[in-house]
Amino acid sequence: MSMDPLWFYLDGEERRGPVTFVELIATLREAPAPHSVLVWHDGLADWQEAGSIPEIRGSLPPPVPFRPPSGSAVSPVPFADAEAIARLYRRLVLLVGLQLLVGFLQAPLQAATPSVGVGLVAAVILLVLLGILVAMVVTTYKLTRLLRAGLPVLWAIAMFVPCLNLLTLLALSSRAQTWCRQYGIKVGLLGPTKESIEEVRRRTVSSTFD
Repeated sequence: MSMDPLWFYLDGEERRGPVTFVELIATLREAPAPHSVLVWHDGLADWQEAGSIPEIRGSLPPPVPFRPPSGSAVSPVPFADAEAIARLYRRLVLLVGLQLLVGFLQAPLQAATPSVGVGLVAAVILLVLLGILVAMVVTTYKLTRLLRAGLPVLWAIAMFVPCLNLLTLLALSSRAQTWCRQYGIKVGLLGPTKESIEEVRRRTVSSTFD
């Protein structure tokens, strides 16, 4: 006589279980995004999203497309662009941090005694800073285009202007953070967290197939 398998599921990074199928479904129904919860039982090759398993999917309510709250202070954005916006914002934050770090490393060279070696290192650092600036400009253009924040070209050009680029970064960061909060995306020290970006990807997939 075969027995129904006992299930395990992930609650954040914690493994829970074993539970019966009925207990699993009851638990999943209480989860914010039940179709995205990873589950497993003996016999499965790996952890799978609950919504990808037919017997579980049929016992859960259909996934609801994510929509921003009413009265949103940001421009309406298609949810299909959510993952791209989160990734671009995170990339911009990382690029700004990298620019500050490289600029900090450049400071001792300016005070050092001029020499061929110092000049070569300074030239390399200058090229790196230029590459970072170009990447910031491209990222800013793509991000503002998706956020519908006016003319993306003007935002990108502002990144080249000393002092004005700092104000541009502050304004863009404020707008992006507001957008992330209203779309339920967690923002950490380095911008949107990887976990939030992954959750956005799952929501996007659910919305696509809904």
